[in-house]
Amino acid sequence: MRKFITFILFSLVIIFFIKSVFYSKSEINFALMKSALYSFFYQSNLKVRDISFFNLKNLNEDDLKKIIPIKIGDSIFNINFKKIEDKLIKKNEKNSLKISLTMKGDLNIYIQEEIPFMFWFNNEKKVLININGKVLNYDISKYKNLRFIKGEYAKDNIKSLYDNLIQFDEIFNRFNSAEYVENYRWNIKFNDNTLIQLPIFKIEKSLKILNNLLREGKIDNYKFVDLRIDGRISFK
Repeated sequence: MRKFITFILFSLVIIFFIKSVFYSKSEINFALMKSALYSFFYQSNLKVRDISFFNLKNLNEDDLKKIIPIKIGDSIFNINFKKIEDKLIKKNEKNSLKISLTMKGDLNIYIQEEIPFMFWFNNEKKVLININGKVLNYDISKYKNLRFIKGEYAKDNIKSLYDNLIQFDEIFNRFNSAEYVENYRWNIKFNDNTLIQLPIFKIEKSLKILNNLLREGKIDNYKFVDLRIDGRISFK
C-alpha cells in the first residue's frame, strides 16, 4: 500500500513537472495547480537547486537575484511566479521575460533587455534612455556612437520627435542631436553642426519642406535654418 501511495505521489510530481512551466499573466491555472499539490508534497524535500538568468548583456545577475523573492534551497512551493515578475517588471531595463522551472528544481529566467536608443543630458548628467524615454542604468562606456538629446523634459518627448524625423531620410541621416528648448519645442543639429530650429506646431510640414531643400542641395552652405514661423524659412 505504501509503495502504491508513493507511486501515485511520484506520478503527480512527474505530471506537475512534465515540462518547464512558462509563466505568463494568462496562466492563472498554475496557481491553482500549486495550491492543490501543496498539501500532497508539503513534507517532501523538493528544493530550488539553482537560479539562472539568461540573455543578460547589461544587467547584473547577482543584483537581479537579490530582488526576486526566492533563493536557492527554498522549497519549490515557495515559488511565486507572479511576485517574481512583479519585482522584475519594475526595472526599466527589462523589455520582456519568461520564467521556467525544470524537473530538477532549476529556476531559469530569460530576460530581453531594453535597447539603448540615445543619451540624455540633463543638468550635466549623462544617461542612456530607450526609445520611449525610460532611463536605462547601463554602463554608458559601452555605448559611444549614440545620438543625444538635451533638456529637462526631452526624454518624455523624444518618441514623438523620432516618429517625425524617421519619415524624412535626408534629415534623419544627418541628425546628430536635439535640444528641447524651454520645454515646448525642439532644436536639432546635424552631423556638420548645422542648427535647425523647429516650430511648436506643424513640425511634420516644416520637416517636409526642409527635407526637400536638403535633397535639392539648396541649403548646403548654411549652418542655421529657422523654421519656427509657419510659412517662413530663414537661413544663415
